Amino acid sequence: MHTSDRDLSTRGIKLAGEGAAERDIHEAQRRADIKTGEAVTATVDSLSIQHRWAIYKSRGISRAWRFANAN
Repeated sequence: MHTSDRDLSTRGIKLAGEGAAERDIHEAQRRADIKTGEAVTATVDSLSIQHRWAIYKSRGISRAWRFANAN
């Protein structure tokens, strides 16, 4: 979440070495990123609201903490 989306060079592409000659590495990387994002979203959504809120707070997505009695 804290990495820049603006680097569009092949330096940030993880799938560049896997048969890049016969397929579009940018499209393959985009599909891999979407698949990873969907898996992370599904995992976070399956957590209790308290744990989900703790992740949001720790990542700076939310500034408020609604569970004052939770450790």
